[in-house]
Amino acid sequence: AVSATGSYAITVSNASTATSATTGAYIVSDTLPTGITAVLPIPASGWGTGWDCSASTATVVSCTNSAALIPGASAPVITVPVSIGASAASPSVNTARVSGGGDTTCPATGTTAAHCQASVSTAVNAPGLTVKKTLQGNLVVGVPTSYLITATNSGQAPPPVAGSISDTIPTGLAIGTLPAGCTAAGQVLTCTIPAGLATGSAVSYTIPVTPDATVVNTSVSNTATASGAGDPTCPAGTNCKDTATGTVTAPQLNLVKTVSPTTLVVGQAGNYTITVTNTGTAATTAVATVSDAIPAGLTMGTLPAGCTASGQTVSCTIATGLAATSGTTSFVIPVTATASLLGQSVTNTASVTGGGDPGCTTAP
Repeated sequence: AVSATGSYAITVSNASTATSATTGAYIVSDTLPTGITAVLPIPASGWGTGWDCSASTATVVSCTNSAALIPGASAPVITVPVSIGASAASPSVNTARVSGGGDTTCPATGTTAAHCQASVSTAVNAPGLTVKKTLQGNLVVGVPTSYLITATNSGQAPPPVAGSISDTIPTGLAIGTLPAGCTAAGQVLTCTIPAGLATGSAVSYTIPVTPDATVVNTSVSNTATASGAGDPTCPAGTNCKDTATGTVTAPQLNLVKTVSPTTLVVGQAGNYTITVTNTGTAATTAVATVSDAIPAGLTMGTLPAGCTASGQTVSCTIATGLAATSGTTSFVIPVTATASLLGQSVTNTASVTGGGDPGCTTAP
């Protein structure tokens, strides 16, 4: 697995078909593949009995032995411990070569005979993170909802170290109480991808948010991005990130009031009709209240369902869920003018509050 350890075993032999033992020193050189480095320093016991090994860098290994090898004999195995980094390719091909020992076909540099070198191709297993982010429900002003962020290990190995998911929640979305494993600094969210997450397993976080009126009717988009956890493709890879987009909606209440007849006659019944229409992009999310102070001198008749009176003040309630775009409800308030209003102009104003309309939090 990436950021794990392993080892290469190198064996030098004098072929059984050889006509003599080796003479002088023979040298093994090995330039390790990209992303794979020798574990240094070399211990006092060395990397193989009888071998004098060194490493000019963590990627270039050289071992020397002068013990003669008769035909068919092999030198003790050289075991090179290595660390596998995130940049290691899969498969990684490592080629070691031997020179000297009296074999003129095995020069130290340049073209060498096939028997003077050997290669091994090794699969490098690594975690592979796949991030998905979804919006759980609608974005409505004042209504809590949530994002679900899931990171799945779709690779071939568990993460050797913990990783993280970062996500900048858009301004205008208030972050609620975060689950264990997540923290926030301002609008910047960070959640943990645990080390050891098994292949095929996932970790999920539900992030509560509540839109405010500053983003009403605005499309908000945010991206969750994974990094670390030993996945060499993250955070740049498309598999490491996902974006959720949604439009913030809100109810918008409009009130119209009419009187019939337009001229009230003393002693004769008339009506005020109050009509409330939701022209917004979301159904009402709370009870709305219509308030109407009926002028003195107008006697109220029997009020419609949903309306009550305290003195001359009428209150009518509209249940949650008045449909978006064109949901409408009306209240007819019967009144009869008394002689005290004869010849006067009567002005009557009604207002509506609530319903989740951010513009109708208080009466005008």
